[in-house]
Amino acid sequence: MSRSLLSRMIALLVVTLLGLYYILFDAVGITVTNQPYTVHAVLATAGGIYQNAAVTYRGVQVGKVSGVHLEPTQVMVDMAINQGTKIPENATASVKELTAAGEQYIDLVPPTTDPPYLRGGYTIPVERTSVPVSIGQLLNTVNSLVNSLSASDLNTLSRALAEGLQGAGQDLRSIITDASTLFQALQSAAPATASLINSGNQVLSTFNETSDGFAQFTHNLNLLSQQLVQSNGDLVNLLQNGAAVSTTGNQFLSQNAGPTISLLQDLGTLSNLSFEREPAFRALFEVLPLFSQDIASTSTNGQIRFELTFNYDHTVCPYSTTMVEPTSLVVQSDLTQNCDRQAPDLLQRGADKAPAPPQG
Repeated sequence: MSRSLLSRMIALLVVTLLGLYYILFDAVGITVTNQPYTVHAVLATAGGIYQNAAVTYRGVQVGKVSGVHLEPTQVMVDMAINQGTKIPENATASVKELTAAGEQYIDLVPPTTDPPYLRGGYTIPVERTSVPVSIGQLLNTVNSLVNSLSASDLNTLSRALAEGLQGAGQDLRSIITDASTLFQALQSAAPATASLINSGNQVLSTFNETSDGFAQFTHNLNLLSQQLVQSNGDLVNLLQNGAAVSTTGNQFLSQNAGPTISLLQDLGTLSNLSFEREPAFRALFEVLPLFSQDIASTSTNGQIRFELTFNYDHTVCPYSTTMVEPTSLVVQSDLTQNCDRQAPDLLQRGADKAPAPPQG
């Protein structure tokens, strides 16, 4: 056998194996590994489902119908689900149609995505399955409805509608236009409406959190109302006496208007003076506690003790000018008050005793 013939035979064998693999595993759907697991579904009627129909999970194909078995009161459908597909156990199985005359398929839709998941041998009960209305049944229902209608009644109804809507085209057009405008306005206001709903939710949440405080407030308000009811007589007397006091006050003010105005003016002057002498008043109030303590220390059993000391041994310096009283306000210091007496026990002070500045 030549080498070229051998290579051709090997190539033909490889192509044959690839074709066989495609036919068995892709076209026919035979799998060797990762075999699908079978889940059963109980249907009241077949609803047109057939073997090899598609099985979808939320619209995505995840397997196919591997068998349909007729039982005395129901239909058992076997579904081969691809290995690795996790479908919640509480899923519902619905037989649906692609089109009115199209092929049927089973769609699995779970209410949640939480486990447990479907496993091999699990059966979806008939309570969680549904089948579509057949075209024949639908046509029979429509035919029964049409046969139940009277032709004369339909004619009367159509004639009444024609007479009633005659000349109302512009009004109908306005209604449709206004409705369209209203829908657009509602659609544009949807974000604001959602924000309002969220804000209302926050307000209600805050009110719920503060419900205890609000209940306490209403309780206290109830107690206040009860106290006002109990004190109604006192309040009436207070208002009556208040009127009498108001009358007396008016008479007093009318008779003493001049002195009252002068008193108020003096109080204003005193307030201005207090504001200008604020540091002095502050110092006075700071010294008052110490002064009170000193006064208290001199009192014993209701008697006040004090001492007077007279200086008759030391020299006193007579100033050349009269000293200013301690209560007088001195704007500028008088530097001419000098002591001209010389004595060993006299500590002389004054501007004339200040050291002279160095001669420059």
